[in-house]
Amino acid sequence: MPLSYPEPPLTDDVVILRPWELKDLPVLEEASCDEYVSLVEQLPVPFDARRGQDWIARKHATLSGGDGCELAIAERESGDAIGGIGFVFRHVPGTAEAGYWIVERRRRQGFASCALEIFSRWALTSGGGVVRMQATVEPWNLASQRVLAKAGFLQEGRLRSYASWRGRREDVFMYSLLAEDLELTGVAGSRVTRTRPSSVDLGAAWEENASAFIAWARTPNHDSYWQFHRDVFLELLPPRGRRTLDLGCGEGRLSRDLKRLGHDIVGIDGSPTMVAAARDADAEIEVQLADAAALPFADGEFDLVVAFMSLQDIDDFAGAVRESARVLEAGGRLCLAIVHPLSSAGRFEGATADSVFTIAGSYLDHSYYADNVVRDGLEIDFVSAHRPLQDYTEALANAGLLIERLREPALPEYAITREHSRRWQRLPIFLHARALKP
Repeated sequence: MPLSYPEPPLTDDVVILRPWELKDLPVLEEASCDEYVSLVEQLPVPFDARRGQDWIARKHATLSGGDGCELAIAERESGDAIGGIGFVFRHVPGTAEAGYWIVERRRRQGFASCALEIFSRWALTSGGGVVRMQATVEPWNLASQRVLAKAGFLQEGRLRSYASWRGRREDVFMYSLLAEDLELTGVAGSRVTRTRPSSVDLGAAWEENASAFIAWARTPNHDSYWQFHRDVFLELLPPRGRRTLDLGCGEGRLSRDLKRLGHDIVGIDGSPTMVAAARDADAEIEVQLADAAALPFADGEFDLVVAFMSLQDIDDFAGAVRESARVLEAGGRLCLAIVHPLSSAGRFEGATADSVFTIAGSYLDHSYYADNVVRDGLEIDFVSAHRPLQDYTEALANAGLLIERLREPALPEYAITREHSRRWQRLPIFLHARALKP
């Protein structure tokens, strides 16, 4: 099938993808000094203008020969090249191997993610014969893994001794993207991509994402809170009593709803930006900046503590449960909602209602995950800890609390806003619990 360069050139607010030009020789010389990029891209080392021109000619020949398409990644504002992206067809018809690189001085600024997202969409939908986009990445290259995940690529597995680097064989991860996956990568206005960082400071991560979460949470009917989750959670709560603590209140939307229901509510959160937003939204609600694992309240000061979608985002969650028990009076209750440990451990492999759900790693081991979610013009990173169910039940037991209710609410039919949401009618997204202090 004949190939042609995209016309007009592929672009967004950050990058423009265009054919390589002779004016790009300086960036090729810069990249030739990077051992990894020069090897993968077969850049001439040592570099000179003639050999650089030959390299550019080979890139154009890739297209004219029907073997693939290779483009320069340029800054949209200046038009200056800062890297490259492309694909070449493999032996299986319709399968294209993607590659991309950015010069070191412009890395960690989002250019690769933007380029790969618009390039892979074009490749899969332009009629050029690409059915499957795939890419391999070394286990140590976490930055490239994040780029692939953000563009919607799914990790399929580990290929043992697949690549050669510095004279030794190395394993790689295989990632792929199909046209049918594009619903999850933004074509239908929604994208969810997950990465698994090796370590995270959860408090710092949520402060960093606070402004995005405030916009997210305050857009009516935008997320599960408005659609069904708040109302299902409220069914778990006992009748309002003397005083209620909202543990990890965020920007305060649940506190405000509990106030409207007659609760004498106090909120605490570890994010200064969240606390300021909660105070600004309702100055009548007491909101304190505090560590959930070291609460600034006396013993028995509350008869209800609610921890709605906060414990998975607290580093010392067991300490937070222990402190919740301390500030509860005898007969008081802790009501919590968390991301269900099944949901945080695994993912669906597709967008259809019958998609396979897989856990690629370990359900029982602790880990971290970051879900980058784009929906209807808003974007946020939900950064949390995965812990098995036993961690939460043991934390409740060790704090002297007795579990009264344990619920796995199903996604109700009225909350189906996108067809791929039906997957979550088979598995629970959230876990609810109510525990008594005897």
